[in-house]
Amino acid sequence: MDKEKPLVLVVDDSKVVRQRAREILVREGFDVILKENGEEGVLAALEYDPDAIVMDVNMPVMDGLEAARLLKKHRQTKMIPMCIFTDENSDDLKVDFFNMGVEDFINKNFSETEIVARIKGLLRLRELRDRII
Repeated sequence: MDKEKPLVLVVDDSKVVRQRAREILVREGFDVILKENGEEGVLAALEYDPDAIVMDVNMPVMDGLEAARLLKKHRQTKMIPMCIFTDENSDDLKVDFFNMGVEDFINKNFSETEIVARIKGLLRLRELRDRII
């Protein structure tokens, strides 16, 4: 992985969604790590320290809510900005994620321009946080 390129961790149980996100983000100049469940995502975040994370809600082994909760509580990963993939339109679920520190949401039926814009927004947030710290 190139240290000059921002690293994005994409966690989703759908191979189609993972591959689509990877193709778009690599074309835009990002390095991408793909994982298929929350447990793998948490371990990858601890190992690789990505610049941003995009994670699905409903996954086997460990769902996105539990994985996000663990990542936002852990000293090493709590400041990594996170965007949640969702098809659900539950305000309660979104509030739960926001309350634990998740920064953004994106519909799983995302457009190329939307996912790129959201990732760039997360990266700006990461840069500002890093400057403050």
